[in-house]
Amino acid sequence: MISISRNNLQIAGVIWGISVVVFASIYMFILKPQKLDMDNYAVKQQKIDTTDFELQKKQLREQIDSIKVNLDDFVIGSDYVQDLASVEIFNLAKDNNLDSFLIRPWRDKEVPAFKNNKYVYGQFIQVSFNATFNEFAQFLNKLERHEPYIFIDSFSIKRSTDGNKKHEVDMDLAILVEKNKTSKGAKG
Repeated sequence: MISISRNNLQIAGVIWGISVVVFASIYMFILKPQKLDMDNYAVKQQKIDTTDFELQKKQLREQIDSIKVNLDDFVIGSDYVQDLASVEIFNLAKDNNLDSFLIRPWRDKEVPAFKNNKYVYGQFIQVSFNATFNEFAQFLNKLERHEPYIFIDSFSIKRSTDGNKKHEVDMDLAILVEKNKTSKGAKG
């Protein structure tokens, strides 16, 4: 058997004690502060991510609301189509002294971009009247400035042959209609 001297045991005990103190010091002064810093960083990062997410959500909501407001400039409710055609466009024509004004829906024409759209469809209206070039230009200007927007799909002007200054005008107008919207969408 090997005999262990007391001196050797003391040396081993001192080395073991110093090792425990060194490892405890390393843990206390190096590893634990790093762990606390990592935990604090994770909490701060989570707060930043949550704040950024909430900010992004708020910005997206504002953009959606803005788009909805802008959409109302272009799209009307399906119940408002007849009012727009029969009243507002007729009043624009009356204000511009257009003669022989005739308005009728044009159901045969489709807008290919909206053919399979489940939210919007295009409503076409044919308009015919007699007007001078100035009256036509004023009417065209009022149509283009109208809200909700009335799009001029096409128009043709036949020159008057009987010496009359009023010429025959045929116009195809397009209106965008939201399928499930029942309010006007007009600003007034």
